[in-house]
Formats: sequence, C-alpha cells, structure tokens
Amino acid sequence: MENKLDNIVENSLRESLLKKPHSDFAKNLMLKISLEEEFAKQDKKTEKFAVKIILSISAFFIGTIAMIAYYLFKNPDYTENADSLTEKTNSWLEVYSFKLFNIFGLNGTSSVILALSIVIIATLFLTADRFILKKK
Repeated sequence: MENKLDNIVENSLRESLLKKPHSDFAKNLMLKISLEEEFAKQDKKTEKFAVKIILSISAFFIGTIAMIAYYLFKNPDYTENADSLTEKTNSWLEVYSFKLFNIFGLNGTSSVILALSIVIIATLFLTADRFILKKK
C-alpha cells in the first residue's frame, strides 16, 4: 500500500518537474513579493500608530488619576468630615461632576434624558450606516 502511494507521489513530482511555468510566473512572483513587503511596511506603520494612541490614552488616564489624587489630598474644603479615601473620592466626584454638568447646562433630569437619547440615536445611525447603507 505504501509503495503504491510512494509511486503516485514520485510520478506526480516527475510530471510537475517536466512542465514549464507560465511566462509571467516570475513577474507575478516578484509582484506578490513586493506587495507583501509593502503590506508589512503598512502593518508596521499601523502598529506604531496604534501604540501611540494607546500610550496617549494611558497617559491621559494616569494624569487624570494623579490630578484627582492631588485634589483629594491637597484641597480639604469639601472633605472636612471625610475620613476614608472612599468618602473623599465620593465627595470630590459629587462636587466636580455637578460643576461640570452646570457648565454644559445639564442640571436637570430632562437634560440628561435628552443627552442620552442623542447618544442612542447617534449610535443607531452609525450602526445602520455601517451594516446596512454601506453594505455591498
């Protein structure tokens, strides 16, 4: 059984060695190699860009956490009665989130509902645009 299989493999190899490749074979092979090299360069560029984005987002979060920690321990105005870190953090978030919401005019329940509905509508539109409208 193995001899028959070996014979079949050997015969097919012999036949393939006798056949000449297509005249454009070398040209197509070089084109594929150059395309692979170009894709590898593009992948490296994309990877570098993604690393920069991830590092900048991480730096933003670390800076935000550092700022919050600084305000928690250096600004005792609103944390006079707070003993634990949790109480300080909660009071800090409460004070500054209300200030932030008032800056943007979001000081009531109706404003929050309006903002949430705008976010939901935008999400639905972008999803529909991605899956339905641009589908080929």
